[in-house]
Amino acid sequence: MRPLLDAGYLEYVRAPVGEIQRTGAASLFAYTEQHYQSLCRESSVRAGAATASAADAVAVRYRGLAAIGTQTLADLCLGPATRKTQPLSARGVEMAIAVFRG
Repeated sequence: MRPLLDAGYLEYVRAPVGEIQRTGAASLFAYTEQHYQSLCRESSVRAGAATASAADAVAVRYRGLAAIGTQTLADLCLGPATRKTQPLSARGVEMAIAVFRG
């Protein structure tokens, strides 16, 4: 496993933490809380708002994988052509082992 990790062959997929749905435009997805807050500010939407603002945008904060729609989850996390992956580092693996084994 270590040679695959060192060679950069292992990647992980991160689900979005939130979405800004805009009328007449593609949705924007945030993958960190900071990014979500930034998108909300840029879109003039209050974070966590469930109603449209003056800019016709709705902020949706996901509270886990079950809160993400089936098609959105498939597109962003499962579809090889559309998902966003990040390389898995040795340090990331060590941190995960410490959290889940410890």
